[in-house]
Amino acid sequence: MITAALTVSVSAGFYIEGASARSIGVVVGGALIMLNLWALAGLGRLLIAASGGASSGKLAVLLAPLKLLVLLALVYLILVRTKVDTVGFAVGVSTQLAAILFETGRAWVKTLPSGQGQLDKGT
Repeated sequence: MITAALTVSVSAGFYIEGASARSIGVVVGGALIMLNLWALAGLGRLLIAASGGASSGKLAVLLAPLKLLVLLALVYLILVRTKVDTVGFAVGVSTQLAAILFETGRAWVKTLPSGQGQLDKGT
């Protein structure tokens, strides 16, 4: 959810600044990374189900490298065959890293003893 919010925010910022091509690149990169993580979650569920004795175990193990190859092929096709702005695309993909860092920081602050996560307001 944070990745989507960051992608939309950054894309809107580029659009407002007049860089519409870069804005589209951000949306494409952010959408691709969200699709990748959605596929990864599904693959993880399949692997967990397969570890419980399901007959799809061998198929699940083969799907992990296949997903990576499909992702690489999509990135190649997007960057080579379309006119997507590469900097915008990279920024869009990077929104996932920013979201991970944000969530990690938020989780870390929750683990602090009461009051330590607050900013010092001065006295």
